[in-house]
Amino acid sequence: MESEFPFYQPSHSFREIQSIIEQEFTVFNSYLDRGIPTFVVSRSPLSGDIKQSMIRIENNLQPYNYIPYLRSFPQEYVQYVARDELMLRVIPFAPKIKQKFPWKNLLLFIATIFTLGLSGYLSASNPLLDVLNPSHNVWLDTAMFAIAMFCIICFHELGHMTASKIHGVESSLPYFIPGPPPFGTFGALITQESPSMNRNELFDLGFAGPFLGFVVTLIVAIFGILISFIAPPAVVEPWITGPDPALQVIPEPIIFTLLILVLAETKIIVLQPGDLIILHPVAFAAWVGFLITGLNLFPIYQLDGGHISRSAFGPKVHKYISYIALAIMVLLGYWFMAIFLLFFMGRGEHPGPLDDVSKLSVKKSILAVFTFILAILCIPPFPIFSFF
Repeated sequence: MESEFPFYQPSHSFREIQSIIEQEFTVFNSYLDRGIPTFVVSRSPLSGDIKQSMIRIENNLQPYNYIPYLRSFPQEYVQYVARDELMLRVIPFAPKIKQKFPWKNLLLFIATIFTLGLSGYLSASNPLLDVLNPSHNVWLDTAMFAIAMFCIICFHELGHMTASKIHGVESSLPYFIPGPPPFGTFGALITQESPSMNRNELFDLGFAGPFLGFVVTLIVAIFGILISFIAPPAVVEPWITGPDPALQVIPEPIIFTLLILVLAETKIIVLQPGDLIILHPVAFAAWVGFLITGLNLFPIYQLDGGHISRSAFGPKVHKYISYIALAIMVLLGYWFMAIFLLFFMGRGEHPGPLDDVSKLSVKKSILAVFTFILAILCIPPFPIFSFF
């Protein structure tokens, strides 16, 4: 078939596009599916490596502003095709024209600095801290909270941006999301402006952010615990049970418990039986960082954990896992976020990578299991909405 498609430039015929595909795959059939060039190709590429073949096809199609999608045939087509046949579709794709100056990013960044400062001030001005340490500096503690939170969020997004850069995936600058006290932020996000090539790349894009964010949060948590306040119950109890409590007990993620146990066992901190730890604002920033990491690693839709789940299990299983994880999120008390995610899930499924046929590597499959364990370690058992 040599006729032009409506969305092709006149100089680019169907045969030119097909010749690019035939350099990598045996083409059994080709046709238009609702205006989209579709090729029935062999499951075994000529080079023997699907990942590399798809990368070369994607590179060769770039000058035409097209991208290739490789999929197994949908269930309704299975009876008409052979088991070793795949469907490769060529779709128009033009990279977004980036704005000259990222005003939205800058304004959101400034707003987030303000809300982090406000939240840090409210945490640092708790009257109990004056009792435990009369010489503590409210403004210094405010700045430390804001800097700690900012570092956690920035390094999370830096992980995503680094992975995108390594794999040649176009992405935006971070959009910081301001929020009310006590957190001061809902995190940040970057938008992926071009698709990932294969499941390995999709995994890296989902994994890099939470992992780097977790490492930074771990460092912040250790430092925060070391400068936190240890007090016997008799000192703290009036501040919890009084008519206007200045302190609330917050749920402790497993990773926090493990850190405190290690620091206590190594005598870096000294705890007497019954002692309570009053978190310094920096330690509270780490608590929020673990919460952000844990929620992001839920294997739901297009959360970071959703990218990991999608890369490991494919579209069908990932969809079921998403709904199970949503139910768990509701049971843990994070029902508001579950409703928010359910709304976006109703707008379409996870698009997946360009090459959705080649499998996730063994090493990344092992790391995928690690990320889900990490989510369990980081997520507090239920949310607290007010700490003051």
